[in-house]
Amino acid sequence: MNATSPADSGLQGNGQALAPRRPAAPGGTVKPVGSAVVSALFPLALYLAGFFVFFRRQIFSDFDLVFGDRGDARFVAFIHEHVCRWLQGGAELLSPPFFFNQTKTLGYSDAFLLDQIIYAPLRLFGAEPLLALSLVAMVLSPIAFLFVYLLLRRLDVSVTLASLGALLFTFPNNLFLKSGHLQHFAVYFIPVIAYCALVAVSDLQRRPLRAYLLAAFAAGLYGLVFSTGYYMAWFFGLGLLIFTPITGYLVWPQVRAWWRADTSRVLVLGSAAGVSFVAALLPFAAIYGPVLATGAGRGFGEYLGFAPTPIDLVNVGSQNLVWSGLIRWLHLIGDDRLNFGEVSIALTPVVQILVAGSAILAFRPGFWPATAGGRFSRAMVIAGAAVCLLFYLLSIKTHNHSLFRVLYNVVPGANAIRVGYRGMVVANLFAVTAIGLAFTQLIRFLLLQPLALPRVGKLAACAALLAFAAIEQVNLTHAARLSRNFERMHLAAVGQSPGQCRTFYVAPQPGHPPYEIQDDAMMVAQARHVPTINGFSGIFPPRWNFYDTTVADYERRAVGWAVERGIAEGLCRLDVERGIWTLVAQDGDLR
Repeated sequence: MNATSPADSGLQGNGQALAPRRPAAPGGTVKPVGSAVVSALFPLALYLAGFFVFFRRQIFSDFDLVFGDRGDARFVAFIHEHVCRWLQGGAELLSPPFFFNQTKTLGYSDAFLLDQIIYAPLRLFGAEPLLALSLVAMVLSPIAFLFVYLLLRRLDVSVTLASLGALLFTFPNNLFLKSGHLQHFAVYFIPVIAYCALVAVSDLQRRPLRAYLLAAFAAGLYGLVFSTGYYMAWFFGLGLLIFTPITGYLVWPQVRAWWRADTSRVLVLGSAAGVSFVAALLPFAAIYGPVLATGAGRGFGEYLGFAPTPIDLVNVGSQNLVWSGLIRWLHLIGDDRLNFGEVSIALTPVVQILVAGSAILAFRPGFWPATAGGRFSRAMVIAGAAVCLLFYLLSIKTHNHSLFRVLYNVVPGANAIRVGYRGMVVANLFAVTAIGLAFTQLIRFLLLQPLALPRVGKLAACAALLAFAAIEQVNLTHAARLSRNFERMHLAAVGQSPGQCRTFYVAPQPGHPPYEIQDDAMMVAQARHVPTINGFSGIFPPRWNFYDTTVADYERRAVGWAVERGIAEGLCRLDVERGIWTLVAQDGDLR
């Protein structure tokens, strides 16, 4: 890929493009083979380094360990397997075999639809469910890395900075800390959307058919992300609502010229994207419409319970390689908040410094070339930094008040958000875009300085700061805690249910928390093809009141649910640890 000077790339004044493009090398010259090899090897080396650090527990456990614990991770595996079976014609999509006989419960959580692109083939080739689930994120990671790299290179960011930006997005500290909630890996689809949309917009006048197809693909993919990982889709949409108007305002002459160059093509592009997006939202409506119809939702008080406070600006968890020890030594944040996974997902400090520095450079007179490309790059830096800042300001609370309430009352879908700070996982993309553009220009600016020694010193300082941004992403937390071998042995005693059993609940297991026992029931229900009245999800059915398996009347409540729903006949009790199935009489006695 041939890099050009900022003056050569850019938004042409005739409106033919809305993004910097690198033209062919002057005179048709070709980049030397050695340089091309280095340009390919550097991003590959960075990706491999990030991959082995991020997924180290899976790799060095011979893929026995899976991100997460015995609660959420097993639930996510259950949903993946259910959707996979539906694709094979063996299940009803909207009604997984839990909370029986409540129907249309898939919408109680994320549905992970796009993950089936990887999960279903892995299952077809013999990978067991937990292994296939573990491999989904690993297979998606090179795709995310590649498309961030391509996105930044399309914006004329240097190979080095595009590679670093791809690393910071794909393997960041905050995504590692949220890896136990596997729905966050839906963020890996977002660079594909962003790159395809950028190419569609910038090449509309030169290659309209390709632009229409890419726009439709990007919009359709984005629509499906809502049915895969809602948080990541919603926060990306919020980011675009901030990013796009700011960028458009700052490059308005180019936007207007692009529109006027061929208005009919712009309208077709918008129509293709709009129709595709709406079509891709149909599964989302089918899955979540029935849940919304019941009035299920979250109160704003629940949001405040998970909201970060201003000091969480530097909360990067209890075991960040670089910062956690210093945070404790300075008594900035207590261990309770460092260990609270919903508030310890800030952008890392050096990344924040780089974003702030990028914004400062964006407002420096004469720093950016007086070209269309220079104006566009400057606008994207300002807009990217604004997204990071506003995500933080909107999500924090002070004295039990938060600006997120404005979004909660105004923006569609905001009332489904329980943890606003998760938006920082999406903010990584806007951060690396701002950093890549600003520091590419800064390095070019420094290379033009006449004095060698100051130039080398400043370049070395930039290199050190950028390298440190990569190092600070390393977190020593044991994020992968679910063992496939343990799960296999734990449920080994459970055989096929007796023929009389039409549904079942699980007996209490002393020493195990309720969510593990609820998940046990779900895993058995799926493996033995018998629905369970137990369940575990982000939402529970109306009048379902036996989540806590430690209370004395847990079993009475479970039987009461079956009686009330008219499914007491054929109800069985399962002792998971002993593998004993017992038929329950309709009066609640065990036969």
